[in-house]
Amino acid sequence: MTYYEIKKVFSKKGSKVALIFIFIVISVVLSFIIGDNKYVNRNGDAESGISAMLKVRELKKEWSGELTEDVLRKIIEENVRISQTPEAKSNDFRQNDIAYSQRQGFMDIRDLLNCDYGEFNDYNYYLADSLSPDEAVDFYSNRIKNLKNWLETDGKDQFSEKEKSYLIRAYEKMKTPLYYDYQAGWKNLFQYSPSIIMILTLVLGFLCAGIFSGEFQLKANAVFYSSYYGRNKAVWAKVKAGAIIITAIYWAVMLLYTMLVLGILGVDGANCPIQSSMSGISGMFIYAISNYVGFCEDKLISNSGNRAFYFDFSSIIFIRNKSTIIK
Repeated sequence: MTYYEIKKVFSKKGSKVALIFIFIVISVVLSFIIGDNKYVNRNGDAESGISAMLKVRELKKEWSGELTEDVLRKIIEENVRISQTPEAKSNDFRQNDIAYSQRQGFMDIRDLLNCDYGEFNDYNYYLADSLSPDEAVDFYSNRIKNLKNWLETDGKDQFSEKEKSYLIRAYEKMKTPLYYDYQAGWKNLFQYSPSIIMILTLVLGFLCAGIFSGEFQLKANAVFYSSYYGRNKAVWAKVKAGAIIITAIYWAVMLLYTMLVLGILGVDGANCPIQSSMSGISGMFIYAISNYVGFCEDKLISNSGNRAFYFDFSSIIFIRNKSTIIK
């Protein structure tokens, strides 16, 4: 009986169009991802595409490893050197791109420097250019200091004293030095996944909307609910059909999206702690299979029996994190 309910859903032309629409959305998102990941050559020309992503990956791989004081010192020295070049000081955008081409290998780490040496939750893109190599020693201690300052000022009314103590302890327990690696695959995966999930939720709502209402549209509700199994087995068959459709399509689409993104950009960075990226993208299997469709806490209502069948598919988020705080 459940099989036939599922068959009824996908026999409709609109359902087939909806499924095609999902694949179109995934294709568009992939084109955005490929287009956004650019490589700038020594002449200041931007390149895009898979070959460009491979070039960026190769540059960032040169800095993979633990972010020790010596490594941070080298990065600060190199960044300051580049910031003093005529290309970096020029008002010409092309000249600035030439300077950027020399930095793109360690831009992720440069962003971390901007975060750690600035105010908590306040990002200054040019802050790293004013650092001295001797300040590398304060990289990790600054995180704790900035958090404490923020909790005493802007964040003082947001947490209780007990919560503040817990946040500080979590920062202090963070394992250092952080491990860094190229992680564009994971960053892009989670950057665009909310859009995929939002559209997927709408499509799933469209597909399941007619499971019960279809009987009324066809004026078959009187026959359906007056039949021997109409008020029990038939109703539960519809409920199960909705659950199966939501589960199967959601996981199939999200797994397809994941495989395509990681297949193109690579799975590198899966063993990085979440703090090794300014955007808070963790490695080691932070796969947010976010909002297992929290599928709209959808109510399937039977007018005849006045029964409301309430679905609440809670979010399932798997995150392996090194601490509870993200900066």
